[in-house]
Amino acid sequence: MSQTRPVGAGDASNKKKVARIMRLEGWTCRARRVGKRPRVEHKKSVAEHPDQRWATDIALVHCGLDGWCALVPVIDCCTRQVRGWELADTGRAKTAERALDNALMNRFRYCYGAPPGMALRHDNGLVFGAKKYVQTVRAYGLTQEYIAPYTPQQNGLCERFIRTIKEECCWHQRFENIEHARRVIGAWMIWYNALRPHSALGYKSPDAFDRIARTNAPALAAPAAAA
Repeated sequence: MSQTRPVGAGDASNKKKVARIMRLEGWTCRARRVGKRPRVEHKKSVAEHPDQRWATDIALVHCGLDGWCALVPVIDCCTRQVRGWELADTGRAKTAERALDNALMNRFRYCYGAPPGMALRHDNGLVFGAKKYVQTVRAYGLTQEYIAPYTPQQNGLCERFIRTIKEECCWHQRFENIEHARRVIGAWMIWYNALRPHSALGYKSPDAFDRIARTNAPALAAPAAAA
């Protein structure tokens, strides 16, 4: 039984010519631009003074009828205070921007003109590398710190906070919707800052440690902690 071989099957072809034709026809994928991100140099996220470094991240919280929603906290890496947060039904850059806006307004009563040298640490997620988010952080006067790939411990304080809020708040609730979640999480955030003791802070609450740190600054630094 004879077999018919398609015309040109197995014939040698010039790969440069094929590549040129594919470019002309628009069949190739656009190459991703490679840029240099300001990586941290394998340092822990703990800061010695308040407002020296903040950290942020994104976590998912189930909000009943509204499904999985994005929680974005912003914490101080010295005092462990939650400076600001946002809970939204989308985990886009705008949600992270609103969390940062809330943090700056709560702390300084303005968004633009952060203290010189103040850093914002986070992972390499698409949200934090988005053009709009990068422009916003730069306009506010903060310096972004991207952790090294596959090293979540470099953002350990925020990672630990997310674990804490899930274990002590979210997993104890069955939220009806996103508004219910916002009310409960907001109340828990107030309690966390004002009353929850921290072993790394000498069993003081974040607010209490912040008052001591600012009274004794720059003499007082946060006790060493694994982060």
